[in-house]
Amino acid sequence: MLSYAFHDYRIQGGISQFDIGLNYHIDPVSIGVWYRGKPFQDGVTGLIDQDALIFSMGLYLESFTIGYSYDFTISELSTASGGAHEIALIYEFVAKPLHRGVKRKNRLIPCPTFNSNKGFWN
Repeated sequence: MLSYAFHDYRIQGGISQFDIGLNYHIDPVSIGVWYRGKPFQDGVTGLIDQDALIFSMGLYLESFTIGYSYDFTISELSTASGGAHEIALIYEFVAKPLHRGVKRKNRLIPCPTFNSNKGFWN
């Protein structure tokens, strides 16, 4: 299943960032490619403000997910930065009832996921 996202547009302290990407899911594997930058806005240098291409992959096994991503720098910092490697280890557990004898619907605590047909947050 192919999913796409206009993931984020953030502004904090005068700095803004835009993320957009695609993920492809084939149970239990997910691969994706994302763009981070501001393609329609000039940066400090007067050039288009680009940051990175992000390549990701994840493996989902029951309650455990392992993910890897590499941020390939496409900005002027590319000569000074070798990019960034990221590893995510995610374990989802069911919240237990607070009191014995009280039936409560078991629910997962939301966590970002690499492999979900329901979206980024389960």
